[in-house]
Amino acid sequence: MDKIQIMITDDNDEIRASLRAYLDSQQDMAVIGEGSHGGGALRIPNEKKADLLPLGIITPPPVT
Repeated sequence: MDKIQIMITDDNDEIRASLRAYLDSQQDMAVIGEGSHGGGALRIPNEKKADLLPLGIITPPPVT
């Protein structure tokens, strides 16, 4: 069975580290890269296609 390829993208370093630690512990998932913003995901080489790209895990409410 192929592992689910995941690219982690979040501007919070702690959230990225926590998510990476969790995903690394899953036998059916592989983190193929990470970035601090959506543009970081675009820097992953084309041969590494992500199956899942979670963006902005915790997003602050809009300022009004």
